[in-house]
Amino acid sequence: MIRASFYEAAEDAAMEGWIGPGWKMEDLVREVLSRSSGCGHPAAELSREDGSSVTLGTDGERAVLVWIDSLGDSHHSMGDGDGTHLVYDYFGSWSEVPSDWLVPLAHAIEAMEEFVQSGMPVTERVIFQPD
Repeated sequence: MIRASFYEAAEDAAMEGWIGPGWKMEDLVREVLSRSSGCGHPAAELSREDGSSVTLGTDGERAVLVWIDSLGDSHHSMGDGDGTHLVYDYFGSWSEVPSDWLVPLAHAIEAMEEFVQSGMPVTERVIFQPD
């Protein structure tokens, strides 16, 4: 089973659900983009039973992915970078990442879908670097 969650600032609580048949990643992304706090849009997190997770931070165009593998090692997405940092709300905390961690949102969505299918978010368009 895979759990999907994001932070709802208005309620100061994590919103959680399970991924099931007919579930679409775009629905989760649309949900987080419809919310915002003083820290930006909330991060969306997918968690697997083996302890691995992938977290998406986005401004609606660019995105960062942070992947924790089943051994607990942390990795971040690698992008081209335009010099502009991304700020997002990680479960109530201000989070900021450099532009060279950012990928187009559509590529990040594909990587999250790959994580759901295989347990690894690595795709042809999104690669990771260990933290």
